[in-house]
Amino acid sequence: MIFILDLPVQKCYGVQSFREETVIYMQDTNRENFKRAIFDVVEYLTKYELSHTGQKLVIHYFNDSREKTAYLKALAAIKKYFPESMPPEPERSTKLEKLLKELEHQAAAWDND
Repeated sequence: MIFILDLPVQKCYGVQSFREETVIYMQDTNRENFKRAIFDVVEYLTKYELSHTGQKLVIHYFNDSREKTAYLKALAAIKKYFPESMPPEPERSTKLEKLLKELEHQAAAWDND
C-alpha cells in the first residue's frame, strides 16, 4: 500500500511531481482493486467468471446507482445484476463474508480518493 505524505510538491525532471504520480498510481490501483472486489463477490454468488460484457454491466449498474457510498453502490449493483442473490447475514458463508469485508475496505479507499 502506498501512503501519501503531506510533503511539498517538487518537480522531477520537469515532467510531473512525485506526489502527482503517486496520486495517479493510487487512483488507478484503487479503481482496479475496487472493481476486482465487486467482481469477486458477483463471481462467488453466480459461481461463474464474469465476461467482459458482464463486468461492463455491473460497472454501469454501479455508476447508475443513487446510493451515497461506494460500498452501498456496489451492493446495489450486485443485487441488480443478480437479484435475490445476497443471503441474509446469518446465512452467509465465511468466504462470502471475507469477500464483502474486502469490498467494504476497497470501497472505503475509493470514497477517500
